[in-house]
Amino acid sequence: MDIAEEHVANITIVEVKGPLNSNTAKKLGDRLSSLIEEGRTRLIIDLEHVSYISSVGLRVLMVADQLVEKANGKLALCKLSAETQALFELADFADLFEICSSREQGLIKLA
Repeated sequence: MDIAEEHVANITIVEVKGPLNSNTAKKLGDRLSSLIEEGRTRLIIDLEHVSYISSVGLRVLMVADQLVEKANGKLALCKLSAETQALFELADFADLFEICSSREQGLIKLA
């Protein structure tokens, strides 16, 4: 898995590429925790290039969302594939996250 970051004003966009599973979730979780500890509490996580998300990957996103909420920040997910969106809905996670169709929509929601 590759993780890229972009900063737009006070919002950090985290782009994830590859599967988000038990082998890769810790890497993403550690990076998100570090960002939040650094005060980057407005996060957009771009999942356009995520080919698969396991339950461990979903948990990492939930923990990040909880950490951001405790820090009075905001987190949004964007560019979910149809398969990933269906997984979120099947697991009843769709209502737990701010899900945006694009980075631009995420920037507006988090502004």
